[in-house]
Amino acid sequence: LSLPQIAAFDCVGPDETREAIITFPQDADVLIVAVGEITSGSRYDWARIDRMSPAGGWDDLWEMEDDLMPAGGASKNRRALTALSLEAGTYRLVYNTDESHDCVSGWTDSEPDGDLWGAALYALDADADLSAITVEVPEPPVPPNDVSGAPQGHPDRPRQITREDAVGG
Repeated sequence: LSLPQIAAFDCVGPDETREAIITFPQDADVLIVAVGEITSGSRYDWARIDRMSPAGGWDDLWEMEDDLMPAGGASKNRRALTALSLEAGTYRLVYNTDESHDCVSGWTDSEPDGDLWGAALYALDADADLSAITVEVPEPPVPPNDVSGAPQGHPDRPRQITREDAVGG
């Protein structure tokens, strides 16, 4: 897309939750593009947007649902393309995955078209001043079974294949 990108998770690996905390100083129109694994009311890899409440918690604003477009490949690959009008405030873009069918550890069925397996948020105003928008992307936690210290699912780092803590019974 030729729109200004606010935040994106474009290749999310197995058993990951990625999030970006985004603060808009003024109202903004945005486009969410997300690709995930959704079948018959069950979500396995999916995106959502939450809004920070006045009390400091998170309120659901938008989630990938069943009424999505095909994303190519297997029928469970689904794409969301949704425009939202956001009031000034703080939002959280979240992408969750399960343990299978992803761009890092491999596809259990036909892969989707394109490079996105995750979510991207764009400003619909091509002249939007992105420097006025605050985006914080916390590091994903290192899974407890990852002794290498490298986040699993990161395409530039080696992925742990096995771990042996003890020999015998």
